[in-house]
Amino acid sequence: MAGTGTGTGTGTGSLRSGSLRYDRAMSPPRIRLPRFDVGVVRPSTPGPNSDEGIRQRVADVREGYRAVQAGAYAIGKELVSLKKQRAQRRFKLPTFQQLVTEEMKIPYRTAARYMRVARHFKEETAVEHGISKCEQVIRLHAVLADKRKYGRNPSVMLSRNPRFGKGRGKTLKRMTAKEVEALVRAIELRKAAAELPAPTQLQTRMLARLRKEFDSMGLAARIRFHAGRSEYTAIFAFDEVREHFR
Repeated sequence: MAGTGTGTGTGTGSLRSGSLRYDRAMSPPRIRLPRFDVGVVRPSTPGPNSDEGIRQRVADVREGYRAVQAGAYAIGKELVSLKKQRAQRRFKLPTFQQLVTEEMKIPYRTAARYMRVARHFKEETAVEHGISKCEQVIRLHAVLADKRKYGRNPSVMLSRNPRFGKGRGKTLKRMTAKEVEALVRAIELRKAAAELPAPTQLQTRMLARLRKEFDSMGLAARIRFHAGRSEYTAIFAFDEVREHFR
């Protein structure tokens, strides 16, 4: 007995010797598998106060701060360009400072900082170290005497990464803006002290007498004599002064 039938594919089939034979052009029958309702487990979103959430918030703040530094650097570059073009004339203003403060509404001291950093450093360096630290590096380079050792400009000095401080000290790249500022102040004080005129014999005897009187009261003091005004400054340790007058 012969017959024709249709399957899920294309082509014809026939029954011979109790078996179903498919032509080559006919695709194999499709088998529909039963569906199982299996719940899909999705990762939960971490809360803002979880460990992962706090790490993400810290990362967002770090990236935001870098964006602020990049923006300040871009402002500095633009200000440098506008100053060269004397843009204040377009607004009929006599000075560039007035253009910054009156038209841009930026404190000129802030604008000057941005321009200094933009003149001396590349954007990547300013973003990495921050505008404040770069400004202090500029000041540090200005007060250092040995330019051959530290480089011809602040950018070169920062790339050389010298060490400062007692012992092994700390490299410039690892120092914070406050540490660089304190180093600048210490160098300026040493320079100022070296430029003071040597005290006369009379002034030396007066200083020795003052130091002896302070020692007799149990007060440790560093005394500096101002020759021009015939005055002295005594710097006491606060704890010792408090103990003495208790």
